[in-house]
Amino acid sequence: MLLILYSPVTITVFKAAISVYPNPVKNILHIKRLDANAKYQVRITNEKGNVFASASIDKTASYDFNVQGLHRGIYYAAIISSSNKLVIIKFVKE
Repeated sequence: MLLILYSPVTITVFKAAISVYPNPVKNILHIKRLDANAKYQVRITNEKGNVFASASIDKTASYDFNVQGLHRGIYYAAIISSSNKLVIIKFVKE
């Protein structure tokens, strides 16, 4: 007998004060105004949803993401908090 357990996860999409700059970016993407008491997971994806980079951010108000290795193009920074709140910010890599 096969037993499948399903555990739904609710992710809330919200407008946040989180900012990402510069845009367009050459080497370092600065992520600012994070909640210094929260943990985050950041994923850099392209328009097709392919993940090119990721990082875990632990209790800091800002983070510098090295995107130097990415090819030129349009990308998205998906920032997910430990409380499952999601912010997606579009940026251009030069």
